[in-house]
Amino acid sequence: MITNKLFVGFVKRLRYNFMLILLFLAINNLNAQFSQNKRADKLFTQSKYEHALNIYLSIYQSKKPAEDSLVIIDKIAQCYRLTRNNENALIWYKKLLNIQESNNITYFYYAQLLNSSGQKVLAEKWFKKYSGKILKNKKLRKKSFRKGQKHLLVR
Repeated sequence: MITNKLFVGFVKRLRYNFMLILLFLAINNLNAQFSQNKRADKLFTQSKYEHALNIYLSIYQSKKPAEDSLVIIDKIAQCYRLTRNNENALIWYKKLLNIQESNNITYFYYAQLLNSSGQKVLAEKWFKKYSGKILKNKKLRKKSFRKGQKHLLVR
């Protein structure tokens, strides 16, 4: 009887310790991913796109369906575009646009990449989509004209 109570107490403590270890490992993993993301963002702002790209790709592969994967996909697409790797940039911008409606500049970058890859008809479609979004939003339209980006509006 006493050994049975000792065994049950031992199992309860073991289960409790196991849960604490799992919690610690989960928190440690989240912290590592956060610091990786922070490091990649810092490299990105320092225009070290190739180094940032490697980190963003590893973050993306480790988090497939995650809440901030859209941000990571956008950063990957930007890194490819800014390193002039247009083929991969096209793939990642298309992935970004297929997931959900993106911000306006994404349409413009995608259209630019299509245009530079020789897909003029498709590029024109995306330029029109971009200009339509700008024309609908008065605030963005004023901002675009103020910056002298009149040439970005396709009619």
